[in-house]
Amino acid sequence: FYDGRTMKIFEYPRIETKNTHGAGCTLSSAIASYLSRYNDPLKSFMLARRFMQKAIENSLPIGHGHGPLNPLYRVWKMDDIIR
Repeated sequence: FYDGRTMKIFEYPRIETKNTHGAGCTLSSAIASYLSRYNDPLKSFMLARRFMQKAIENSLPIGHGHGPLNPLYRVWKMDDIIR
């Protein structure tokens, strides 16, 4: 993360899943949403990163390729979708 003066490097453990379809669009949308709410780039990045982690952890193993993340993980749980 670069704020115009300082570079910060963040490292996080890899989440083992092939269900990452839509990750780039979801991340950029999450950052933009948090920026509009807090007007703080670092806070927005940190919140978006946590949101992405949960969306990937709750990704949907559907289809024959890379499944989608689940940005609605708070609303839809996998058990509800399968029923």
